[in-house]
Amino acid sequence: MISDNDNDSIWTDFVCRTCALAIFMIGVAIPVAFKLFL
Repeated sequence: MISDNDNDSIWTDFVCRTCALAIFMIGVAIPVAFKLFL
């Protein structure tokens, strides 16, 4: 059970970091795209 919990927490942390990175990249890409294309 402990190993399963550790794996779940590591997986959840990985997903949270990936989602945060994706949101950050989108937040940066939108203004850059506006500057390039408009």
